[in-house]
This record gives sequence, structure tokens and C-alpha cells, in this order.
Amino acid sequence: MLPVTLIEYGKGMEILKVEPLAMLLTGGEVTVTGKNFLDNCILFFGAKRAKDYKFSDVVKYDQPVLKEYTTIIAQAPNQRAEGYIPVTAVQELPSKAKASFKMPDGIFYSAGCTNEGEYDPGDQKCESCPVGGYCPGGRRIRAEAGFWTPSEPSSFVCPCKVEEAC
Repeated sequence: MLPVTLIEYGKGMEILKVEPLAMLLTGGEVTVTGKNFLDNCILFFGAKRAKDYKFSDVVKYDQPVLKEYTTIIAQAPNQRAEGYIPVTAVQELPSKAKASFKMPDGIFYSAGCTNEGEYDPGDQKCESCPVGGYCPGGRRIRAEAGFWTPSEPSSFVCPCKVEEAC
């Protein structure tokens, strides 16, 4: 008799990526990519629940009882203020145990520009990312290698004068 391997479907669930990188405060469509999502998975953006779920990219097993997915497309809820909002996935495993995974800086909500490669200087208009910066959308500029910025919401980026400080 061959040994039987029991697969605990949904165990080891993980969020790997949330797109877009920035979203307007009104919410909108979001794609969450990860591992071991079951079709009962629920997404939370902060304390608010997403809706209108579509699951795709099925993981196939030889004898599937349940399906696991790697992609969830859903409607993210609105938020009141700009900033990073955690994204949490919660699901019930076949054993009736609950599984959850939280991505603390899951998505950035912004009142203005959400285009990657541009930033919102504070007037809710999009401006091109300055030289030496990477702009993932919203009021955020990250310094590229060899450059420095005092903080993410700063619009100031300059070349490093002391390489160890960057």
C-alpha cells in the first residue's frame, strides 16, 4: 500500500504583492498576488473588508479536493486619510482552523496622484519624479542608489555627498 500524503489546503497562505502601489482614497480595483489562497479568503484593508472577489491562477494537484489560488482581484474599500494601510487575508482551512496573513504596509492610499513614476507635491496634481528618486505614487519619493532624501513625503532629492550616509 502506498503512503497517503495529506495536503492541508490553504496552509502557509502568504501575500507577496499588492497592485497598484498607490490607490485613491475612494478605493478601487486591486490585485493581490500570493500563495495558497482558498476561495473563502477575505481581504481587509485596515479594518475595512474588500468586496467583489475574483480568484484566478489555480494551483493544480493530482487529486484536488479544493483549489488553491495565487491571485485575487477585488474592490478595495475607501479610506479617510492618506497613508499606508495594512492588507490582511483571512480564510478558513478545511480543518476549520483560521489562517491569516498581514502585510503591514500593504497599500498606500492617496488623495492625489497615484501614478507610478510621478508624485503629488501636495496640490493633488501629478509631477514627474525628480532625478535620483523613485516615485511609487502618492506623496512618496524614495531615493535611488547614490541619492538621498530626508523622508518619503519630501520632494527634495540630491546626490549623496557622503556615500555611507545614503
